[in-house]
Amino acid sequence: MQNTSCKLQAWMRAMCAGTGALLAGSTVAMADAPPMSERGLLPGDTLVQPAYNAQQDQSIARGGDQFLMVWSDYRSQGVGTTNQSAGDIFGIRLDANGQPIDPMPFAINIAPGEQRYPVVAWNGENWLVAFRSQDPTSGYYENRIRATRVSPQGQVLDATPLTIGTSDLPYRIAGVGGQWMVTFNLYHNDGYGTYIAGRRINSAGQFIDANPVMLLDWSYGQHLLLPTENEYLVIGPDWNNSSTIKARRINLNAQPVGSQFNLPSMTVATNGTEHYVVWVRNYVDLVGSRVTNTGALLTPSGVLLVSNINPYSVPSLTHDGTRWWMEWTDPAGNHTLRIDEAGNVIDPGGTPLELQLSSFRTFIGRGSGLGVYFAWWDSTIGGSDVWGVTLAADTTVGQETCVSTGTPTQRLPDLSNGPGGLHAVAFVSDTAFEDRVVVHLLSPAGDATTTEPLEVSRSGAIGKASIAWNGSLFLIVWDESPGGSSPTQIRGRRMDAEGFMIDQTPFDIMPGFSPDVAALGDDFLVASSRVATYPQTIYAQAVRIDGPTGMPLDSPFILLAGYVSSGPRVHAADGRWIVTYHSHWTHDSSQSDAVYNFVNADGTYTAARNPTTTSGGAGHPDVAFSGNRFLFVWRSNTLSNANNYISGRLMNPDGTFATG
Repeated sequence: MQNTSCKLQAWMRAMCAGTGALLAGSTVAMADAPPMSERGLLPGDTLVQPAYNAQQDQSIARGGDQFLMVWSDYRSQGVGTTNQSAGDIFGIRLDANGQPIDPMPFAINIAPGEQRYPVVAWNGENWLVAFRSQDPTSGYYENRIRATRVSPQGQVLDATPLTIGTSDLPYRIAGVGGQWMVTFNLYHNDGYGTYIAGRRINSAGQFIDANPVMLLDWSYGQHLLLPTENEYLVIGPDWNNSSTIKARRINLNAQPVGSQFNLPSMTVATNGTEHYVVWVRNYVDLVGSRVTNTGALLTPSGVLLVSNINPYSVPSLTHDGTRWWMEWTDPAGNHTLRIDEAGNVIDPGGTPLELQLSSFRTFIGRGSGLGVYFAWWDSTIGGSDVWGVTLAADTTVGQETCVSTGTPTQRLPDLSNGPGGLHAVAFVSDTAFEDRVVVHLLSPAGDATTTEPLEVSRSGAIGKASIAWNGSLFLIVWDESPGGSSPTQIRGRRMDAEGFMIDQTPFDIMPGFSPDVAALGDDFLVASSRVATYPQTIYAQAVRIDGPTGMPLDSPFILLAGYVSSGPRVHAADGRWIVTYHSHWTHDSSQSDAVYNFVNADGTYTAARNPTTTSGGAGHPDVAFSGNRFLFVWRSNTLSNANNYISGRLMNPDGTFATG
């Protein structure tokens, strides 16, 4: 921690040294940064639950008697709006019954930019996870296919993932004989037409092929890569006619085996020695056939599987080590159908599943005739999560389990002074199904006084919380929406110095979102934004709250500014409140100004004013008062400009500016 403190102090000294550029024309005293000490994580709030924000795009592969499930994970985006670290790749190991082996998912790749769309395969020793990575370049960014190995113990084996290529979607992966093959589309050298290319990776995580190898020429779009006992099968649509499905065997040296052959569809699965294909016959019936390893259909006209199939149903196939399984969804729900090794239908017409699986589902055999495993992601109040369920060999449905779990996401802390050198920090704690406003009381040394935070309120969706102390009690305010949509109502609750809630239940303050609160004497001022009747207009507004009673003193609110005004911050200073926010010129304009109002103790207020020396290129302002002067800070340039920096200006209590 000493190194961290030194780095922070050096950074603050550098900031002080550069303040002449930050505050143009001002004179700033040079001073060492104040001493700081790391207090560690706040305790409690660690119950593992379905994770907040979006978990999706799952892929799964069996390795021995366990599985590795991987997905695109956006839990880190819950702490901000930037996409600079939007998506990451997470995974978890599951046992043969689909139950998590790991207590929580683990990170497979959390690099800058966005990582998503993972695919995973087992090579007999380890898993390889390939994914699309948004990598920075000398210009902007480039999408690259990257890959990293994961051991059977759940350890990520490659600190720096391999770069497979710069091709975008689609890509596939399969493992055979201690190696992996990753396939993707590439254009011919003359720029016309594409082919399916592949690169092999050995068990040590090194390329076998220095460059991509052509596997299936004149193929375009989505394709399949299936592993067999000692080779691969590549399947893809023809470049000129997408209804013609081509297939080619590829040996472990990345060389073609035998002649290319056609298949009636791309709904194909393998058991390692032969394949099974399903297609729609005469536009109405779903039929299937076993396929030899050389491409011969054993039932060329197909065995009837489902009559009068819904044309929008998309079936998928797998093999559980003993039999073939097919699943599909139609308006009546989800269904499965089993087929024995001889090609006989075990469940004519299929078996309905008492599950509402989403369309974003995957389907894999559990091996040794144990049945199959379904995985899917479904929307939740807090985003989406990945779920799974087993089907036994006799189609008995197991227990649905959320696999994309984690401790709650804790975000947007707000700190307040308290009595006797105490402090309080309020923040939002998020899970997939519910958000909470919680508070930790902190000692003068900054240590939490309880092992768990104090719960203030819970709701379907909570955006932001704020807290202030008026000398006798705390007021905590937040925005919420019980149904899980964007927050639309500001609510509050008072708390005494010991952490006991004065109000039995939360009370309504005003419609709006993004609140902030500060105390002046006994009273509090709550500032927020509110969508007007015309939704492209957003007001900045405020309401005074009487501390002793909790009653609003303004009806319905103080209107500070119109246009598109958001992100208010409120402080008590010099015997009044000051509210800052940024105001866009129109709903669609990137031009915005830093704006402030003074609000007096009696609720009267000054007109909105811009503290900057220019107009149209400032936002996200805040202000602090030293007892003699105000310091405004804001973001300079529009959000559409990559060259953003922080500017500031000093202002005297009478409203005149001490700097130009």
